[in-house]
Amino acid sequence: MTQMQPPTMPSPAGGSRYPMTPPPPPRGTNTLAILSLVLAFVVAPVAAVLGFVALGKIKRTGEGGKGLAVAGIVLGVVFTLVGIAAVLFVVLATPTRTTDNIETQIATTTEQTVGVAPTGVQCPDSVDVQVGATFTCTAGVDGQNLTYLVTQKDDAGNVGIVSQGFVSTAAAAKAVDDEATKNAGVPVTTTCADGAKVVVGGPGTTFGCTIAAESDPTITEEATVTITSDAGDVSISSGG
Repeated sequence: MTQMQPPTMPSPAGGSRYPMTPPPPPRGTNTLAILSLVLAFVVAPVAAVLGFVALGKIKRTGEGGKGLAVAGIVLGVVFTLVGIAAVLFVVLATPTRTTDNIETQIATTTEQTVGVAPTGVQCPDSVDVQVGATFTCTAGVDGQNLTYLVTQKDDAGNVGIVSQGFVSTAAAAKAVDDEATKNAGVPVTTTCADGAKVVVGGPGTTFGCTIAAESDPTITEEATVTITSDAGDVSISSGG
């Protein structure tokens, strides 16, 4: 006789009759990916390298953190390039210098030339250090601005300062004195431009001077002074 087998009952809720394999434990976030993102704000080149290493490990192990690694790479590369650009800018940028000491020199030169201290000296706040480069400064005297041309002689900060477009009346009066004394054979005293300290103007500008004999100030003669160059050279003609 054939022995009958008892029927097999299905597992509850339609499940399998065989034991289920437990799911694999969840994998954590890759540590190098986290470090890559954090270090991007501190040591950008290292962050970029760690990001690439993290991507390789994530691909092999299936760990999480791919987005963190990519972000670390991008930020690391960007910040590295910005740092390189900043260094190049500092290294290649033209050095500059302040002009405070030049303003002091011009104030001294003006006082020596004109006979009075200027009311103020104005130069550019800073200039590029470049041999042969020029810039202008002004000094205030008698309500007028006297112009100086400044030329950089070397990289050490030495400069040449030349007056531009004005004449000291004291210097003009001395030139007239010397010529009149030589021609007349007697000492004279000269007053120019109605007692002004300076005459501002380029070549061709004229002003008058009065020559008086020291022995008798009532004996006078007029002279005309003409500015002949931007540096303040003059010519003198008497009887004007």
